[in-house]
Amino acid sequence: MPLRWGRRELRIRWGWALVTLVAMTVTIGLGFWQMDRANSKQALQMQIDTFARQPPQRIGAEPVANPDELWLHPVELTGEFAPQHTIFVDNQVYEKQQGFHVYTPFRIESSQKYVLVKRGWIGKNLDTQKPAKLLYPTGELTIVGMAQAPSTRFIELSDEVIKGEVWQNISLERFGKYTHLQLEPFVLQQTSDTHDGLARQWPKANVKRTMNLSYALQWFVMAGAIFIYFLVTNVRRID
Repeated sequence: MPLRWGRRELRIRWGWALVTLVAMTVTIGLGFWQMDRANSKQALQMQIDTFARQPPQRIGAEPVANPDELWLHPVELTGEFAPQHTIFVDNQVYEKQQGFHVYTPFRIESSQKYVLVKRGWIGKNLDTQKPAKLLYPTGELTIVGMAQAPSTRFIELSDEVIKGEVWQNISLERFGKYTHLQLEPFVLQQTSDTHDGLARQWPKANVKRTMNLSYALQWFVMAGAIFIYFLVTNVRRID
């Protein structure tokens, strides 16, 4: 029986009603799924921010037992850089300028263990397309940074990914095979100043919660649009 109000009536076509119900159930479910992901990311972001405020953990000659628990924590190292193994990763942009990320292994004091340090950004010589002149700290020193998981996935547009000291990408496995150094299972993103002229304005770790909120809004809007379409196509004017 159609529902009437005024000069209009809703005459439900049950086939379309079933399709509408299924479509709205799916889209609303996807919206709440994105909301759950956003809430999980918010909790993760709070945890990351808490880690960043903690005092740095000192890493010495002892093996790192649980590297997963070290990631995104401040870390302190004492030792010296091995500048002969420095690698420049190309195609890095800082303040709209092309340049390189500088990676140098750091030997931990009283050991033959090394940590690969992402030291900072350096500009590119526009004439030679090579890195600008780099200063290397000498002697024993202490550096502080953020422990990061080693990169394992990247896209390579050329077969010439390793060419001298300039690489397209870097990973611990690749760097270890190239240098034959005993590397710890994490990369240190340096934050302390070693007066080498490198830029270290690293972007803050962000799990991009707002992206999931945006997706959730899109799904909810789609569910509303489906319902409005159902009403428009099933309501008619009575003459």
